[in-house]
Amino acid sequence: MPDFLWVGNHPGIDFLNTRPILEGHEVELLGDLGRLLDWCDEARILRPELRRRLEAMPTGRQRRLAGWARDLREALRAVLDPTGATDPDPASRLDALLTGTHGRLAVAVGELPALDVITTDAAGQLRLDLARVAIAAATDLEADRVRRCANPACVLVFYDVSKGGQRRWCDMAGCGNRAKAISYQRRHGRTGRRPVAEPPFTTLHGLGATYRALE
Repeated sequence: MPDFLWVGNHPGIDFLNTRPILEGHEVELLGDLGRLLDWCDEARILRPELRRRLEAMPTGRQRRLAGWARDLREALRAVLDPTGATDPDPASRLDALLTGTHGRLAVAVGELPALDVITTDAAGQLRLDLARVAIAAATDLEADRVRRCANPACVLVFYDVSKGGQRRWCDMAGCGNRAKAISYQRRHGRTGRRPVAEPPFTTLHGLGATYRALE
């Protein structure tokens, strides 16, 4: 299974990027609860001991929880990246998914006290933690800086934190360099040189310069 992608600059944006296009095919990176928990762990939102409790749940409940997370991802995508979306009110769709997700406010004790939302139900806790990430992405980020990669063959989304706000590519080592190479080949073709044939595009070719959210 391919690695998770950390090019979004926010865990909510990276959550969207768990259904990328690889080698021309859509790939589901959250196919089951185990993969969902792996992503949560790498995103640093998985609470201690929660994995053990969730993996002890009946298989049917595990599947429903993983399916809910995928539905949340797509509802969030419709809010943040409406390209091709057909839902006229994506915010209501996101709100409907969160209905029934209950918890209570608590103060998390640490170096600095922080407000937390908790529940005693393991599946409910994961829903709350994913919902908090999704809501933060939908409400806290500047909408005009949430963008899809400029490569038409790429579906990755990122939050542009550059000073000038001019970022266009999910990753310069992949989509960015590929676009530059194509532009170079086309320029030389117009000047009379034999253009170089363009090989099939691989969306994440050379994606080595990725970086983790919040590091």
